[in-house]
Amino acid sequence: MKKIAIVGTNYLEGVKDQGMHMCLAHLLKPYHEDVDVYSNFYTSLLGSSHYIIMDNGACEGDLRPVDELISKARYFGVDEVILPDAFDDANTTRYFVTNQINQFRKELPNVKLMAVSHGDTMAEHAMNIAVYSKLGIDVIGIPKVVTTHLGPRARYRICLLIQEVDPNIEIHFLGAGEGVNEIHRIPEECKVRSVDSALPFILAKQGSYILAHRGNTKITFDETDINEMYLKDNLRDWWNI
Repeated sequence: MKKIAIVGTNYLEGVKDQGMHMCLAHLLKPYHEDVDVYSNFYTSLLGSSHYIIMDNGACEGDLRPVDELISKARYFGVDEVILPDAFDDANTTRYFVTNQINQFRKELPNVKLMAVSHGDTMAEHAMNIAVYSKLGIDVIGIPKVVTTHLGPRARYRICLLIQEVDPNIEIHFLGAGEGVNEIHRIPEECKVRSVDSALPFILAKQGSYILAHRGNTKITFDETDINEMYLKDNLRDWWNI
């Protein structure tokens, strides 16, 4: 399982060698609109062996339009796009995916597509998986918020549902909802391909080690006063979980 660390703009060089990356569409500025550290970092990865997933901005409250997502995916040469979703809203997310997937497929034929499974019941997730499988989705993203509705083992149960319905669909955990303990406990049969988290960065800001605590705040990308000793140790421990 690949672990993706999400860090503030001024600390991106520290994660350059992690191989798999998550970039946020609302922070990307193509066509060199100005000198932009965040965009330049991802431009520097073009043509490399790095695998780049582009998020759509929904979780940050800034969902980008479809045309913008497609344009930025092309410009930055991403390998995978998270299709538009409505945070914690299963019905709206399925509507977005069902009605927009053909445009993404047409415009980005060589890019993998991830659909997010929202829902506060297992029945909703079963419905999501059935719909996504029929649509030929490449990856299902399971957000950390489902653990608040269905308990700390919810994402494991959803993984097993995916395996039963369509074992060819890859699985990504969106965030580490229960901290690193949840990641430690992922059974091998869940076959989780990857997980992203800002915990190493958030906890470094708080002066905490990732193996001892969990974060309860959202990342701020323009931070400049991070304790780099904590960040270095947290990144090492995150990648080695």
